[in-house]
Amino acid sequence: MDGIMQEKEGKRLLIEAYYNYGVMLLLLDRLIPSIARERMMVCYVRYKSAFGSDNTTHVAKMCKNTGLGNDKKGSIKIPEKYPMDYFGRFGVDRILIENLINALKDDDVYGQLSAYPNPQHRSVALANQAQIIFVLLGFTPRVLDRENAKMREISDKHFPDNFVIQIYQGYLVDITQYWDPFPAARQAIANNINSGSVKSHADKYSSGIKRCFDKLNNYLTDG
Repeated sequence: MDGIMQEKEGKRLLIEAYYNYGVMLLLLDRLIPSIARERMMVCYVRYKSAFGSDNTTHVAKMCKNTGLGNDKKGSIKIPEKYPMDYFGRFGVDRILIENLINALKDDDVYGQLSAYPNPQHRSVALANQAQIIFVLLGFTPRVLDRENAKMREISDKHFPDNFVIQIYQGYLVDITQYWDPFPAARQAIANNINSGSVKSHADKYSSGIKRCFDKLNNYLTDG
């Protein structure tokens, strides 16, 4: 495993393997309600008479209710310290996960910074890494709980001006909600995302959009 971590492509494949695993679990929980998952498992077991087999037991464990659902207003209700308990149902090598997180924290794994030389565009350049590191942190609650310095580095590099990110093709999460129960993560993101900074970013981007429209009008003619 150490040899793979030394190779650029091998490291990237490991990162994406665990990221895709985490995304599949998150989307399974978000898109198929727990009651539907559990009923499908019961139907399968009754049809196959396979209750008690190792594979069936593992799948049942994965499909068990996590507490995620919708509140009365229709918005997503997130259980406390979700999805750590959910991800922890099947053991992963947490030392390896922390090594992968360190690689994302310290490096430009996908080589995007050279394409975005403007410092103001850094969060755009690292947006792909940001969504990956968010998912991988779900496997390591200890980092979110107690690693203050590491979480500050992650927040300053990947989340300096964004707190609503996509985890996969349009599926969004608000990291301030997910990280609120974790002291280190909550403090790290609060340093960057507060009412003053949000207002400042909103003013900056709204004025930037106005300038874009003004420039665009110079290239448009009626008809």
